[in-house]
Amino acid sequence: MGMSHTPGIFRKVDSSVKFDDKKIELSSVTVSIDTASVDTAVAQRDSALRSADWFDAEKNPQITFASKSVRRIDDKNYVISGDLTIRGVTRPVDFSTVLTARTTNPFLKVPAVGFVANAKIKRSDFGMTQILFAVSDEVDLKIALEMNQKP
Repeated sequence: MGMSHTPGIFRKVDSSVKFDDKKIELSSVTVSIDTASVDTAVAQRDSALRSADWFDAEKNPQITFASKSVRRIDDKNYVISGDLTIRGVTRPVDFSTVLTARTTNPFLKVPAVGFVANAKIKRSDFGMTQILFAVSDEVDLKIALEMNQKP
């Protein structure tokens, strides 16, 4: 009934991330997600989410995010602002982003960083207004990533 969190993931994601630690404003993020790859561990719910009432995966095969700005708040916190497009509807979204680690990749011997980014959206803002058991209107988006410096 949407009163608790129903976790789900997308199994097919493509992204491009440019992280300039010295000039953070030169950083950027683009993400493309295959809507048909949604997986909530319940086949019936996944099928409903792919339908025309929800993601409409047949007509809208991709969810996209393109950053417009990256701002540093402090040593570990950033805000990535950009446009999120779902079902052909584009809305501005801010991801609160935390630098979780700085290290050296032991295999590639290059610097590496890890981030976790979070945002909240309303699915109804993107035209997904049908009621579906265990999916609330407010949806938490979470992205975790690790990046290696190009050798």
